[in-house]
Amino acid sequence: MEFRSIKAIVRALEEASVRYLIVRGLAVNAHGFSRMTHDVDLVMQLESSNTQRGLVALLRARYRLVIAEKPEAFADPAVRERWRTEKGMIVLK
Repeated sequence: MEFRSIKAIVRALEEASVRYLIVRGLAVNAHGFSRMTHDVDLVMQLESSNTQRGLVALLRARYRLVIAEKPEAFADPAVRERWRTEKGMIVLK
């Protein structure tokens, strides 16, 4: 993971006023411990407008979802619950 990629992600989310946390590998590094990582793990507050703003911001920054869904689908709590119960989905990639 290149530093400029992290900066682009943070900039996109901050400009969109998204409530989020960076977790796992990068968070460990930020606390002074060395850990190799090739990705950014984010946790966004699951309020509909926040998640939609977050995913739209990341798509505009040229990141993409692995699944063929639109941000509006993930922003809908009922859709997320259906994905969780029917597909066992607990992570969005």
